[in-house]
Amino acid sequence: VIRKLREKYGDLYTEKNIMISATHTHSSPGGSNLYVLFDLTTFGFIKQSFSALVNGITK
Repeated sequence: VIRKLREKYGDLYTEKNIMISATHTHSSPGGSNLYVLFDLTTFGFIKQSFSALVNGITK
């Protein structure tokens, strides 16, 4: 997300001034995490799911 924001806005957004927060959900795409337990049902990380989340956050 930070990389994508930098592409759009330069140094305006950094690790020091953004926060991404969410409650848990049962309807988010699977395979978008790098923790084995969370991605177990999708048989691992899925770049397409991860990219969809990043693109949605930075839209």
